[in-house]
Amino acid sequence: MKAEKWKLFFPLLILCAMLVQTPPARAGGPSEVTMRVGEERTIYAPITTAGTNNGYWTSNSPAVSVSGSGYSCTARAKSVTGGITAILTHHYTEKLSSGMTVSRIQDVRVTVLPPLPTGASVSPRSMTLMVGEGRYLTPTVSPAGADYGSWIYSSADASVAEVSNDGRVQGVSPGTTEIRVRTRNEGKSACCEVTVVPQTCEILFDAAGGTVNPSGAVIEVGEPYGTLPVPERAGYIFDGWFTAAEGGNRIMALDTVKYAGKQTLYAHWMEKAAVPPAVLGWTSGESSAVILSDPDGTLKECKTVFAAAFSGERLEELAPGKLLGDAVTVNRKLAAGWTLYFLDENGAPVCPAVVIPQA
Repeated sequence: MKAEKWKLFFPLLILCAMLVQTPPARAGGPSEVTMRVGEERTIYAPITTAGTNNGYWTSNSPAVSVSGSGYSCTARAKSVTGGITAILTHHYTEKLSSGMTVSRIQDVRVTVLPPLPTGASVSPRSMTLMVGEGRYLTPTVSPAGADYGSWIYSSADASVAEVSNDGRVQGVSPGTTEIRVRTRNEGKSACCEVTVVPQTCEILFDAAGGTVNPSGAVIEVGEPYGTLPVPERAGYIFDGWFTAAEGGNRIMALDTVKYAGKQTLYAHWMEKAAVPPAVLGWTSGESSAVILSDPDGTLKECKTVFAAAFSGERLEELAPGKLLGDAVTVNRKLAAGWTLYFLDENGAPVCPAVVIPQA
């Protein structure tokens, strides 16, 4: 009876002995792991063998360090840039059923990602724009190289200033508002204060060999130039401000500024010797230019093209651009001190000037 019981338990004893000699494999940790820069975590071998606790770990990249032994280790991602893949290798021994011991390795693939942002800033922190003017913001994230995802821009008041998806701020109307920039990851933000002012034009006066004071002015777009300075130049008579050093368009006080930015106005001159003075009412030169005037100084008629100047400012109303010999009828009172210059169709003097005398 005892022998029969032994026969029944013998296979079970053999199985137990095999289990002790060759421990069964069991599931361990994942074979692929993702970490962020600065993160520390415990890594487990992908496959472990019950009943044993041997082995050591190595890393093929300085971006990830390992410490500890056995079937787990402590890994720390040290890369400052992220986007690096390191292989952590578990070195261990396995005892076979035959009693032999063999060396084994298991790899864990670790992908290091950049850190998440802890803060954000923007440059400039404040700006002043004219209506219609645009300027880009430059946001930065901390720590450097952090995985911010993308930048999200918004305006507290889009009626004052708008902002595009790429960070271009554009002035819409005068006022002050705030542009906020935010990281998609972690929502870190920074702000820029934007002041929008009307469009202006910086006017520069080029005296072209003379002297002028003031030398410039700032005028809002759409407003008239207003009173323009009168330059001085020895031996010359000021002929007005023009948009070009030669030719160009004449700029008068009532003309409006059309463009923002900068504009240079150039002084044009006539030599005094080219237009010697004469007396009102005379018939002068071969052109037989005749000026008729009332006793009160009102200019009535002139049989040639002419222009008028006083203190250096030329009257556009008295220079209609008619050809030599055309009849010109003008009903405008000219005060004492006005000088009339008779010009041909090219603007060159053709007879002596006339100065209206003092009453």
